[in-house]
Amino acid sequence: MARIDGLCVDETVIGSWFYVMEMVEGQIFWDATFPDVPRAERSAYFAAMNAAMARLGTRAGKRFSQTGRTRTWRRRRMSG
Repeated sequence: MARIDGLCVDETVIGSWFYVMEMVEGQIFWDATFPDVPRAERSAYFAAMNAAMARLGTRAGKRFSQTGRTRTWRRRRMSG
């Protein structure tokens, strides 16, 4: 997983908060259904994707709590 180098909370930049992260070589899947991955291998891809999202969510919670906007972040995350 890429290292988080910074968090921009200025919504005037791109319309929402965003992370600045290190560049990591690897594959980029634009379609999260993984149509080009053999069906038998997809569950491993989904498991890795979920693990990465969980790690990012844990980091996000820590970073956002430092800005004092934890409640808003949780509400946005829960509303989808």
